[in-house]
Amino acid sequence: TDIIGGVTGAIGGVTGGTTGGNPLGTVTDIIGGVTGAIGGVTGGATGGNPLGTVTDIIGGVTGGIIGGGASPISPV
Repeated sequence: TDIIGGVTGAIGGVTGGTTGGNPLGTVTDIIGGVTGAIGGVTGGATGGNPLGTVTDIIGGVTGGIIGGGASPISPV
């Protein structure tokens, strides 16, 4: 569900990043910026969000930076 997405999910962001890792695929972006363009909403470019439930309020590239490939705090 994208409210104001920007380019959210442009490169597999909402589906688990560049190489997968989001088993549930449930993503909610409120203000996305480029969230998900670098796999951001799923924990980075290489996936790694085991819960797959992600909510970005003010995204920017959050998740790519915070997740860094494997978000230890799965709901980001």
